[in-house]
Amino acid sequence: MPDDDCVLSEKFRAVNFGDKRILVGTDNDERFPAGSRVIKVTGEAADAHRVGSKGTVVGALCVPNTDMGIQAMLWVDWDDLPGVPVAIADFKIKRLDKEVKDVPRKS
Repeated sequence: MPDDDCVLSEKFRAVNFGDKRILVGTDNDERFPAGSRVIKVTGEAADAHRVGSKGTVVGALCVPNTDMGIQAMLWVDWDDLPGVPVAIADFKIKRLDKEVKDVPRKS
């Protein structure tokens, strides 16, 4: 793996979660800033996390104007599987009451 302070491009960075290094988006989505607590509100049967799952946003990649209506992909560290952030489309989650947690900023 590269050095601890690893930025792979302007859009992604490597972050340590326990003993894992995970790539997350570096964009800032004002609706879901890093540390925002979220709940999953919609999904498909094959999704790893069920509707109602809660987690913390740890990264974002803004992708406006897609055919699917996605404005951003958010990396969420889910409470039911901590330490393994998963990317999810913005329309599948909702922010919980402006609650914010500290999140890793650098690897």
